[in-house]
Amino acid sequence: MPMFSILVLMALIVFIGVLGELFFSKTKIPDVLWLVLIGIIIGPIMGLADTSFLSSLLPLFSAFAIIIILFEGGLHFNIYDVIKNTPKSLILAVLSFSVSVAAIIVVYITLGWLGFVQNISLWNATILGCILGGTSSLVVMPLLNQAKLKKKIESILSIESALTDVIGIVIVIALVNLAVFPDANPGQALVKGIAASFAVAIFFGAVAGLVWIYVLKFFEKKTRNFSHHYMLTFSFMLLLYAFIEFVQGSPALSILSFGLVLGNSKEIGKILKLKRRIKIEESILEFNSQISFFVKTFFFALIGLLLVIEPISLGIGIVIALALLGARHLAVRLALQNEKSLRKDLSLVGWLMPRGLAAAVLAIMPAQAGIPGTEQFPSIVFTVIIATIILTTLGFFMSTREKK
Repeated sequence: MPMFSILVLMALIVFIGVLGELFFSKTKIPDVLWLVLIGIIIGPIMGLADTSFLSSLLPLFSAFAIIIILFEGGLHFNIYDVIKNTPKSLILAVLSFSVSVAAIIVVYITLGWLGFVQNISLWNATILGCILGGTSSLVVMPLLNQAKLKKKIESILSIESALTDVIGIVIVIALVNLAVFPDANPGQALVKGIAASFAVAIFFGAVAGLVWIYVLKFFEKKTRNFSHHYMLTFSFMLLLYAFIEFVQGSPALSILSFGLVLGNSKEIGKILKLKRRIKIEESILEFNSQISFFVKTFFFALIGLLLVIEPISLGIGIVIALALLGARHLAVRLALQNEKSLRKDLSLVGWLMPRGLAAAVLAIMPAQAGIPGTEQFPSIVFTVIIATIILTTLGFFMSTREKK
């Protein structure tokens, strides 16, 4: 693809992203929808992009997206609200994931009986269900930031989406390994894997945040005119991400924890009884906000670009997306029906069920491991990702308009 065309497309995507945010402020239709659609037009419909090359970039781009977007989310959370709402988030995460997996298993096996899916098995259906069981923090958090909803809802949904990412990744890896090595102990592996991933990520993310508070304090004291706070912080987050991935924790949770500690540096300073309170430089907040917008814009366009248009996969993906919508509303009602302060927002929360990065990365894993009958998973999963993003944006629009 010529450099001229690449630069034009990049400019077009950024321009649409900016217009999308302006349009959102007027209509409450999230910019995510337009970014995905422009990706579909550029890629699958017009064939202007090299999808094989873009697919190879997805793991690297996803790491940058996780670091920047989840750091942005963590910076704006109140640590006391997070501690208070984590139990509710965990209940919602477990219920939403379980009900979603059950719905996908039923739909996938039923479609197999009807002849739309070949080589069906309960095992494969379970793997697909776990791939698509969790909501995407990289979709949910930008929506919440734009919508300016109640802090309680933002906290619950952001933590839930990060938790379901971890649950899905750990379970899918365990199921794939069990399919390849049948003698493994699945129950023990799952429990240990999820617990270790949570503990490692949260612990090291929080400790890294505490260490970084002291590092920033040192630079503030020794270098008054130092102007590279953000780049230094970003390089440290890259190291944190690499380390957490190496020790098999959840990079998403670690970055979220790191951002949470830095965003609450004043409160942390009080707890640690620091003589001089640390305040995060405004330049870090402002610059990360701009970078977050840039990464988010290209991430959603990339999702649209990588869609494979196959009639059967499109049909299966759309049916699964609709089943996930019903499962989401059921899980939300079960998990949050006793929360009086949230009853008016349950419909909105029920629509926030997009799938994203974790599902995209996990989609290719079963076929790469040589599990028969999973070759169609990538095209199905990308269809579900796009369909759930579209459903989420439309439902978000309808719910916010009704509240006015």
